[in-house]
Amino acid sequence: MGASPRVIFRADGGPRIGGGHVSRCLALAEALNNAGWETVFAVEAPAMPFLRSHPLGRSVIELADAKCSTLARAAGGRTELLIVDHYGLGADFELEARGFAGSVAAFDDIPTRRHAVDVLIDYTAGRTASAYADLVAPGTRVLAGSRFVPLKSAFAQARPVALARRAARAPVERLLVSLGAGDALDTLRIALEGVADLPPELEVDLVAGGAADINALTALLARFPRHYGLHIGVRDLSALMTSADIALGAVGVTAWERCGMGLPTVLIQIADNQRDAIASLEEAGAGIALGSTETITPDMVSKALGHLIADDQARRSMSRAAAALCDGLGSTRIALALPPAGADVALRSATTEDEGLLLAWQKEPATRRFSRTPGVPTPAEHRAWLKRTLDDQSRLLCIVLSKDQPVGMLRLDRSDDETGFEVSIVISEANSGRGLARAALAVASRMFPWAELRAEVLPGNDRSHALFRAAGYRLDADGLYRLPASLAA
Repeated sequence: MGASPRVIFRADGGPRIGGGHVSRCLALAEALNNAGWETVFAVEAPAMPFLRSHPLGRSVIELADAKCSTLARAAGGRTELLIVDHYGLGADFELEARGFAGSVAAFDDIPTRRHAVDVLIDYTAGRTASAYADLVAPGTRVLAGSRFVPLKSAFAQARPVALARRAARAPVERLLVSLGAGDALDTLRIALEGVADLPPELEVDLVAGGAADINALTALLARFPRHYGLHIGVRDLSALMTSADIALGAVGVTAWERCGMGLPTVLIQIADNQRDAIASLEEAGAGIALGSTETITPDMVSKALGHLIADDQARRSMSRAAAALCDGLGSTRIALALPPAGADVALRSATTEDEGLLLAWQKEPATRRFSRTPGVPTPAEHRAWLKRTLDDQSRLLCIVLSKDQPVGMLRLDRSDDETGFEVSIVISEANSGRGLARAALAVASRMFPWAELRAEVLPGNDRSHALFRAAGYRLDADGLYRLPASLAA
């Protein structure tokens, strides 16, 4: 095998805008790294503090300015993929970047800027690809809607426990306050004045960015005596969000992390570009919007939080709505839309354009012989099945690639308790006997190190029994082959 293909993240960040761009790129970098990419970050000096303590931040290029020519020189040669997450860089930058990047992708939140990219990612709840119809070239793949929220795998791993906690009828004991890495002390003061009116036994965890003024924070907290847990520069909030019952926070990456954990939240608008996201979250029933920092008052904060504390049904309803918006698999979905070019074996997400290919594989005798439904589907039946499958967020339908050529299909069906996936795999008859099925299973296990993978193999399917045993799965008493999460890492 040759060297891993390289992806460069051109991310923005700093004390004024916070670390949201870097954070979501780190989440996607984790997924791409698991999928076989070499990940590199290219940022200007203000964003460096958000990367220094992160394992995936070891490969970092510090840029002197925002010019594309500066990035091209610093990159030291061609890169297979460039991902731009910077509101100050648009179509002109992306076009120029094609001089050294094989493919270009970008994040955006508001459909007002033109882009010259191969893939555009906008995970605003309710967003559809049509919002960018006049802003991107024909053929651009737009990954739109909250199924593409990029979260770190720790949130998908912690989600089942967090959701079980939300479903239990328990009193509110812990509040999580997180206003973002670039939060202002004045906003925090208003928030804490509102929290001061809540029951004194309520425990409060306060999260602040790594560049926070510790002395100023300590002095502020001293004005509102109660039990606080102060957490500075925490890289992974999944444990704090699991133990919290309600939250007060800004909109950004952490808002989606809270959704993934089903955490009922009162939302404060810290920046203008958060307006659409807040509106979409409130419309979905996933949060209570207070307004912007210029208009909120302590009384508004205390009343909104007090409502959640007192109304168990409202909390449970909000938790379900939030969890339905974001299931923790967004990073993997994006990674599957960006398969590493030229890999010996890789997975990419299936699309409607794969309809004919998938039907041809479904018709092959070896596939039908051991299928749960032996009959060959009609084209209409197959088209309806494919649409249902692509619309179903609990399913991931993947095309197996070998050197960029489609050779089979791998499907992952999430279990009801969200702790694992049932795996189904088909390699075309023309490509059988090349070890591709086992290699594809290995890719799947690397992409989901936190999940148990399971497979049901029918009696008599000796080839599949041998495949899953060779891939490290063990046959359990219930007749399922299982690859525990501890082995899949």
